[in-house]
Amino acid sequence: PLLCSAIAECLENFLGRPVPNLFRVSFGSTVSPSQAESIWEPIVDVCLALSNQLLPALVEGGLKSPTKVKDCISNFSQLIT
Repeated sequence: PLLCSAIAECLENFLGRPVPNLFRVSFGSTVSPSQAESIWEPIVDVCLALSNQLLPALVEGGLKSPTKVKDCISNFSQLIT
């Protein structure tokens, strides 16, 4: 969930446009699941390479601290931009 939240935070940067509702993001009906996988793969690869930025939120009860989680996701998203 933490990596998904971090990717969602960066979604506008990946798409190059505003995303008014992250819960309504879709490829539409013209993209197959395998095509969607091909689209997402490079994004996830980049994010996985930077996922160590999220580690402080995973140690010593960090997930219980919304501030620590927010700071980690902010640091992560700054590297993506």
